[in-house]
Amino acid sequence: MNEIPFRGSAIPPKRSNIIVHRVTTCETQQFTFVSPSLVGQQIHFAGRSSECLAPGTCPGCSAGHPKSWKAYLHAIDQASKTEIILELTAQACYQIHAQTGKQPDGAPTNWAGLQVRIRKTKGGPKGRYLIEVLERKIDWPNLPAEKDVLAILRPLWHARKFRCDQP
Repeated sequence: MNEIPFRGSAIPPKRSNIIVHRVTTCETQQFTFVSPSLVGQQIHFAGRSSECLAPGTCPGCSAGHPKSWKAYLHAIDQASKTEIILELTAQACYQIHAQTGKQPDGAPTNWAGLQVRIRKTKGGPKGRYLIEVLERKIDWPNLPAEKDVLAILRPLWHARKFRCDQP
């Protein structure tokens, strides 16, 4: 690949065009998981999500922002055929695990290629997840390369909101 010649500081890397998707409607949505396992993370929410850092150094904890655990997976939205980062709650993960279980040898299930239908009960974002794991699983060679979920999310979590009154 040709390197772009430059002087001074390096050109920043291209931003990812993968969006973070939260299921918030009663309409059924279908996804295919690309990640073999989920990435769990404590986050704070105060108008927008931010990563919970180590106790004592976390600005969200110091400010008293609410904290919750979320899971993230690289997935494909089957309606739009686009790659996304799917955000799930602990309860949603328990539902998927209950339907997939463990392998006969006791090893954890590989979620890559798993197809699921997800919707929420009435109540919008506060509704409960209703998840149906489909029997058909997509083979590895037919999936795109797995993306590093945290590498995509961390720049979003640590981006500061632009304010006009800042110098």
